[in-house]
This record gives sequence, structure tokens and C-alpha cells, in this order.
Amino acid sequence: MDRTYHYYVEPGAVGEDPFISLEVEETQETKTHILRSILSPAKEYLDSSDGTANEAFRKCYINNVGENKTIFLRCAVPLHVQRLQESKDIQSLSALLDINDTTFNSGVLRAIQTLLFELSLNDTPVAFIDNCLNDVLKYLKRSEFGDLLQIYVDTIDTVLRCSATAVIQYCEYKEIEKESFTKIKKSCSSISKIWGSLRSGNTQAHQKLKGAMSLVKTMEKFKLGAPLKELFQRSADSFALSSHDTLLAEIARKGCIADQFVAAFGILRKMKQDPSNMCEKYSNFFQSVFDNRAGQRSLLGKDAELQQLTFLAVYGTAFIYKNFPQIPSTDLSSLINVCVPQLRNHRLDVPEEMTDLIFSLNKDLVQPLIDSLGLSEAGVQELAEVYIEKPLPDLKIYIDDKKRLPKLSNHYQWTLSRGRFFSNSVRVAILVPGISNTQVKDTKVSDENKRIENEFEILLKMQDGKTHANILKMFAFNPLGSRLHFHVIENFGMLLMDKVFQSRRTQDFFPEKWIISRLLEIISVVIYLHENNTIHRDLTLNAFAMKTLSNMSAEYEHAVLCNLQMAYYSDNEASAMAGHVADVHGENIATRWSAPESLWEGKFDVFTDTWMFGHLIHALFTHGCEPYTELYSETTDEIMTKVISCKLKPYKWPCIPLSYHQLAASCLDFDSQKRPSLQFIQRELQRIQKELKHDKNVQRKSYCTYTVPVISTSQMERAHQPERGIPDMVKKMKDYKGEI
Repeated sequence: MDRTYHYYVEPGAVGEDPFISLEVEETQETKTHILRSILSPAKEYLDSSDGTANEAFRKCYINNVGENKTIFLRCAVPLHVQRLQESKDIQSLSALLDINDTTFNSGVLRAIQTLLFELSLNDTPVAFIDNCLNDVLKYLKRSEFGDLLQIYVDTIDTVLRCSATAVIQYCEYKEIEKESFTKIKKSCSSISKIWGSLRSGNTQAHQKLKGAMSLVKTMEKFKLGAPLKELFQRSADSFALSSHDTLLAEIARKGCIADQFVAAFGILRKMKQDPSNMCEKYSNFFQSVFDNRAGQRSLLGKDAELQQLTFLAVYGTAFIYKNFPQIPSTDLSSLINVCVPQLRNHRLDVPEEMTDLIFSLNKDLVQPLIDSLGLSEAGVQELAEVYIEKPLPDLKIYIDDKKRLPKLSNHYQWTLSRGRFFSNSVRVAILVPGISNTQVKDTKVSDENKRIENEFEILLKMQDGKTHANILKMFAFNPLGSRLHFHVIENFGMLLMDKVFQSRRTQDFFPEKWIISRLLEIISVVIYLHENNTIHRDLTLNAFAMKTLSNMSAEYEHAVLCNLQMAYYSDNEASAMAGHVADVHGENIATRWSAPESLWEGKFDVFTDTWMFGHLIHALFTHGCEPYTELYSETTDEIMTKVISCKLKPYKWPCIPLSYHQLAASCLDFDSQKRPSLQFIQRELQRIQKELKHDKNVQRKSYCTYTVPVISTSQMERAHQPERGIPDMVKKMKDYKGEI
């Protein structure tokens, strides 16, 4: 199997490659999307119908071996596991715990935990709870490798919610399901022993295990308080009678923590029947519980149990927020405020459901949680990275080399990181929420913030079901406006500029056929952009990278457009293809590379991209010299003034073959209407390439014997980055009356 995990297409080709939506119970506008080709190890599964999902999963799992089996399982978490969760097939999910892969099992357990909130009690009969706990027990028994502590912690909420469900069912079916309840008791006891066998320091994870063990040991005995027994004597009628309110209040005041846990869990299982009423019961119940716990020193030894009860309160709030949008924000805020004092009293880790709330779009919910947990900006950043790594299979964000852009007015901040997505090197942009509830006054949004967002929007339009082989790919994203926007974009180790200078340093200059191949790849990209109503506006050597497909020979190396931050798209073809286009990024245009009308009139169209392509021809044949390098003693300001006022043209260096110089010169015509179309330039380059292939006299390694020009001191001082902005002299000229 291709180890790059994407379909190979010839350079310059456009291939079908749609995005697949992940995550159940999200709107289309907030779902995580992933490029289908990334999931190629699961292609057979993706091609299956819903009716054969389980069969297709098992077939793919068996057919893949070694690393490919692991990669398939990473894909299966957002695909198969999510599909089963969406169809509420909790029994098939439980059966997946026999797969020997802890990362995959962790995803399965999270899905089961979620469904144990969502399903009715009738959908989780006693026999299923027995099977589920038995599956968890088998999973724990065979967990011999990896982080055992994390593996054990991953099982906590599944076991607690299964145990609470069993307690509720016991109130009604204790005589009918005696055998199943006996099995459940044995499974819970065995699980507690396994948890208890792992002993270490008093870490947060061990605190969670301690509380879970204590609760499970109490619940497995099925020795319930009288109010709880009466409350669930007929589960179909629970919480429906006025007498039940009295029972619930008594459990909140006097019940043990295990009884309180079961009662709260029962409210959540009934939430669908009457969301508004049940949400009020849930809030009032926890308010009473925590009020009665305050100051009771005799209960200090029960802190670990109380922590689990507090977690349940927050989990439930996140569940209500996500599944019942009709619940008023004020009701949810009151729920959070009930939990905040308890959260503040403990050094807690941040579970996944709590993270859902922290990255919600509701400031009334977010701010109390951030304050109570004492989260710093770095802490929120770390949570954000963990949050997006979970739905994306095999994404790893590196902790080094992070860049934080200036904050936006709402304290949100773009954070740029590098990472790995399967075998692909990627850059990850995350719009991290701020921890302050105030607005930043008089904050000017930086151009770089705009460019990051602009590149995402351009790629989203360009990758509408298809990808171009010579344009960087966006592999995954959460839409703007979702609870946590991010996008994962292909990253490259070597820019075209780096490749050119590597050749210059070693004096191993590229042959003509190598350069013409790069020019044809570049021009195919620009034509494709124009066909899709997009002007690039930044065609320099720095905008392209070199890509070599793994396990392929060097001839498959090709140039890829790796930067679209300055690109402009318009739904209106006329405005995108011609006329004046406001530079939404300030004065960031590449000065020496830009057409006169761009500097003088702020005009960008297909003809200004053609002008820049002319400079690219010269730059490749000179092995990296920026435009007008021959004017070594003059500043960019002085040079561009001459370009605009005197129609200065670049020098024809001897290392540039005449046929290419003529093409470049035609692109650099000062009358934009006389510049040739890029399609014409493409045909001419293809003609020259064809002649090269048939010219047996072209035996020399390099395209010429001439020495390439010396790089200017100014260019070296800028590390070969182009100068940007409109020159001051040009601005002054524009201020003068009359025409130049």
C-alpha cells in the first residue's frame, strides 16, 4: 500500500477528493471535515453501505496488517465508531472492545459513555449492561502494555454509567434478572480490583480512580437508600409525580454520594421527555447537594467520590448544552454556577465533556469554568490541541516552534504550529478562544491574522470536491464560527527558493528540462486559479515548494503552490478577472515582483499575475535572483520608481535562453492588454519542452555554460524574502497633481 496514504495523480492533474464530515450530533456548519484521500487505508470501508458497516469494518481490519492495521484503526474511530454512535448501536460498540488497540478502545469507550446518556433505559437492558461490563473487564485484563494508568482512567465513566444504569434497573427488575445482576456484581468487583492494583502517588488520575472504585463498590452491592428505591420503582414514571420531587430533595439532603450519583444520572436519562422541566430538576438537585456538602468536615474523606459527582454535574451540563438547544442560556449558566465552587476546591484535570463547554460559543458558560479551573492562556492552548487531536486520526501537533499572532478584539488568538498527520507533514492553525471576558479596545487586526483566515477560505473554495496535484492541500478543518476553528494544511520541507539556492551553492545547476518542468507546473496552477475566479497576487519563488512522492524516483519531484495567503477570490467573475481589487491585506504585495498597475492603481487581475510569471521565468534561470538584480547599487524604492515612470525592463542575463527571455518579456509588457494569455505561454513552453525531448544534441548537464548572476547584498540580508509594500517614492508620485 502507498505509504503516503493518498491517491497518486499525475502532476498538473485535478482529481476528485471530497471532504467527509465527522462527529455526530453537530450541525453541518460545525462538523469537523477531513479529506477523503487521507483515509485511503479505509477506502473499502468508506465504499460500503450503512447496512454492511460492521462486516466492512471486520473485513478491513483483517485484511490490513502491521502498520496499515494501526492506520486503519485510527481512521475507524471517526468513521465506524462515529457511525455506530450516530445509529445508537451501543451493542456493536461494546463488541469492538475486543480489538487489541488502546487508542481505538479509548474512542470506543467515549462513544459508549455518550450513548449511556442519550439512550432510554429500555434501550440499555440489564443483559446489555452485563455484556458491556464484561467487555470492559476483558479489555482491562489484556491491557499489558502502554500507559496503564490512562487505560484504566479511560474506563471510569463507562463503568460508572453502566453501574448507575444497573442500579436503576435493579429497583424494578431485581427479581426477574437475578442472574444478570449477579454477573454485573462480579464484573464490577473484578474491575475495582484491577483499578486498585495500580498504585502510585496522589496524582489527579489516581484520585479519579479512587473515587470511581469507591462508588462502584457501593453500587455493586445494590443496597440502596429507601428514597432511591421508591424513585425508580417504576422507571417509566420516575420524576413524573410530585412525590418524586420530595424523594429527590431527600436524596440531595441525606443520601450517600452513590445514591446522589444514581439519581442525577437518572435525571439525565429522562431529559428527552421534558427538557425544560428535567433541566430545572437537575440544577436544583445539584444546588441542594453542594449546599448540604459545604462545611461538612466529616465528609472530607469522601472527596474522591464527590469529585466524580462534580464531574457528572459538568458532564450533564455539557450533554444538555449539546443536545437541547431550546434550554435557555440562563438555565445553563445557573447549572455551571452551581458546579463552580466545587470545581474551585479541587485540583482537577479537565475531562472531555468539560472541554466541550470551555470551547462553546457561550461566554456565560465559558468564563466561570475558566476562572474556577484557573486556566491560563497556555492551558487553554493545550486543551485546544488535545481537543482537535481526538476527532482527527493520527494527528500529532508538535510542542516546539509555535507562533502566536496578535490577539483579536475578542481575545481570540491564532496559534500556528507544525505537526504530522499520518505520514504528512502539516501546519496547524487554531483560533484559540481568549480567557478574558472583556473586549480589547482599539485593536487593529494584524495583516497576518487576515492572511491566515483568507488562505483557509480560498482553500475551502478551491477544494470543493476536488484537488489540484500542484496546489497544497487542506487535509482537515472545523468551519469558522464553530466552537473551535482550526485547519490542517499540507506543509513542505523545501521551498522552491531553497531548492534553487541549494543548486547554486553546490554549483550543480539545473538542466533546462528541469526548469521548464517547474515552469509548466507553476503555470498550470495559475491557470487553474484563474479558471476558479482567483487571482494569486504573490507569484514569487517563495510561494512554491518542492514535493517528492514517497517511494518514487526523483523524476516525480514537482513544484507545488504552498501559499495562498494573498490570493483574492470573487463570486463575480468580472470583478475577479479585471478591474480594481482592494488589497484586503494592507501593503503586503511583493514590491519588485508586482505589476506597475498594482503599485500605481491597486489593480490586480489575470494580467498582473501574468506579469509576475514573467519575473518567475527570469528567477528560475538566474537560480534565485529577484527582479532587477542587475541594479545592485540602487534601492527598491529607486528601482520601482523607474519601472513606473520610465518603464524600466529587466536585464537579459546571458544564462537565460533567448526563447524564454522573449516569453518573459511578453509577460512584462507595460500595456496589460498586450500581455499574452497564460494559456498561450503554456502552449509555447510545451512546444519548447517537446523540442528538447527530441533534440539529441542537448547533451550538456546544465542549460548553459554562462555564470549565473551574483545575488545582491540586499536580497541576502532579507534571507531572500521579497520586500513588500508600495515604495514611498511611488506614494509621493501618486500625491502629485496630474499624470506621470
